[in-house]
Amino acid sequence: MLIMMLMKVSLVLALSIFCSIQGNIHKRILDKDSVQKQLKIYELFLYINQDSLIDAAYYEAGKNYDIIKNMNNYGNVTVVEDFLDRYEQGLLRPDMLYSAYNEAQLDNMLALYNVLYYAKDFSTFYKTASWARLHVNNLMFFDALLTAIIYRRDTKYSTFPMPYEIYPKLFFDSKIIQDAQRKQIATGTNHDINKNFVLIHSNDTDACSLEKKSNSEYKLSYYFEDIGLNTFYFYFRISNPFWMSANSYNLSKIVDLKIRGEYFFFVNQKLMAHYHLERLSNRMSELKQLNWNTNFPGFYSNLSFPNGVPLPQRNESFPLPMSKMSNLQKISEIESRLTEAIDSGYFVDKGGNKISIFDHDGITNLGTILEGNKDSLNLEYYGSYDQLLRNMFDHISVKSDKVSYVPSALQFFVTSMRDPLFYRITDMVMKMFWRFKERQPLYRYEDLSYAGVHIKSVDADSILTYFEPFDVTINNALYVRSLKDGLSFNIKTRNYRLNHQPWNITLTVNSNKHTRASIRVFLCPVDENQDLYAFVRKNYMKYVVQIDKWTERLQPGTNIIVRNSRNAMFTQNFKESAESYLEFYKKLHKAGEKKKTLVFDPPHYGFPNNLVIPKGRPEGIRYKVIVFLHSFEALRTHEIPLFGEHAYDGKALGFPLDRPVEPWIFDLPNAFVTDTMIYHKDDTVTNCSPKMNFKFENDI
Repeated sequence: MLIMMLMKVSLVLALSIFCSIQGNIHKRILDKDSVQKQLKIYELFLYINQDSLIDAAYYEAGKNYDIIKNMNNYGNVTVVEDFLDRYEQGLLRPDMLYSAYNEAQLDNMLALYNVLYYAKDFSTFYKTASWARLHVNNLMFFDALLTAIIYRRDTKYSTFPMPYEIYPKLFFDSKIIQDAQRKQIATGTNHDINKNFVLIHSNDTDACSLEKKSNSEYKLSYYFEDIGLNTFYFYFRISNPFWMSANSYNLSKIVDLKIRGEYFFFVNQKLMAHYHLERLSNRMSELKQLNWNTNFPGFYSNLSFPNGVPLPQRNESFPLPMSKMSNLQKISEIESRLTEAIDSGYFVDKGGNKISIFDHDGITNLGTILEGNKDSLNLEYYGSYDQLLRNMFDHISVKSDKVSYVPSALQFFVTSMRDPLFYRITDMVMKMFWRFKERQPLYRYEDLSYAGVHIKSVDADSILTYFEPFDVTINNALYVRSLKDGLSFNIKTRNYRLNHQPWNITLTVNSNKHTRASIRVFLCPVDENQDLYAFVRKNYMKYVVQIDKWTERLQPGTNIIVRNSRNAMFTQNFKESAESYLEFYKKLHKAGEKKKTLVFDPPHYGFPNNLVIPKGRPEGIRYKVIVFLHSFEALRTHEIPLFGEHAYDGKALGFPLDRPVEPWIFDLPNAFVTDTMIYHKDDTVTNCSPKMNFKFENDI
């Protein structure tokens, strides 16, 4: 009997490990035709700031294409005519900067997107994209092309370079880019990219300004300047663009955008929880609420737009300009309408109908309203709270000039999270969600229990974090004579990022039946002198973060489940899962020349795995690991564009710690709480060195 039991435990353990590994294997096979298609798409993103690479395939395709003569190849002629009219007026001219938060510019980008989206076949799509690559603003082109690729049926699974490879200037200090330009001149371009590369160390460029080093907010620069985090945020916003409705472009039959409001809540809660935990790791005071009557946190950056225009900085003493005072009244009105809706329990839609805020769609309705996207119940009445707050800090002095308009970091998806003000703005948005969550009914025992399943124990390893080097190819920041020239050298920059040693969590679970369980794991910093319930009740939206979720098939008897942090759901390991665009392009090109199929690991789009665990401290910070098991029954699968399909079990994102809880929740048989310690190995100098002897204010 004992042998049978041990065999059963071993089998479940083996299956658990196998399934965890399988969950991260996403091989993709491209046939010969798909290789050619992928090669064409990939080339469109290379050296995107240059339109004179005459040896690129898109150059000839775009140069010889006439949109007017091919009007019959588009499913909507009206949008083509609208685009051509805007193009003739010079509204998509290459020398402008672009932001989706500039309404006029957004309309022009949408005109281009519509033409790409409504191309009847891939050939027309590619020729149109090639033409646009040569003739329109490259920032508008990038947004329009990427979104069209995501939503077109014939391109939605295509691969493209990471945004930090396409636009290095928006991720890396301008001094690094200048150093790369000097290295390019000094070393030439005639060497094998697989054997040689020029490496630029971020610390060698003296990239951090004195203001940055002496500003307390920039103790967190390793978090909000992490290129994986900024890439995740960019994909999060571009894959569910606020300007798109679930009912537009017939998308409701392809993807499920109806969860977008809840997704908006869940991602922002996760980003803010990690941010608060990093503040705790660095002994920083709690985040101050945004106060319109005081100065705002500074933003210091040496980044530049692709055309070389620097991102506008904001000094600590930056006051709110008088020209923005009228907008405060608008913000106050929107806040009043939102709080009235939450407190009264209903929204008012465009037809004047009352829509309950506490029905099944309440959270997604609130999320779409706060973001102000096209699925909002009443966009005209509730506006876009998120956008209003961002636009208070645009580059005011040149706003009215279409040609010299310069967006702020907050108005650009890939740079938003670098601005310390982003977290105060998002905190204001999240407070509306908290107000809603505080008014939701508490979960009942029957909502939380799992009959026949009992967690006997959970063992969690102690965790060690550290800073590690991370190299990125930045060729696309440079100017080259030809595409061949651009592919003949490899210049990388080395940055440092927070990471953690892989750690395991081991669950011992007793079950009296065959059942499929959904397992959720949360972290929160509760030390041995604090009451867990009191802490979670007060801080469930602020210091409690879900770090993993997966499913397991439980067998009758004892089940031992081992989960490794590298397999965590929602995450991407940028170092291990994404090869450089040069390496992938070479594989594509070789397969195309030999007319062979290509098997490869496509990039995974998710929260960076290296930031899943907070930094901790050298002496350690005690965390509670909270585990819940619930019955998993997939009611349906929904597709989040770019991020893929997810099985939906009817439970809220962040369940069951997404709202206030009862004290007995942690005593449920299907719940377990254990301790872990998070230590930081403080022996590496980061990009903006934490070892510099500068005084930081507001330290605690």
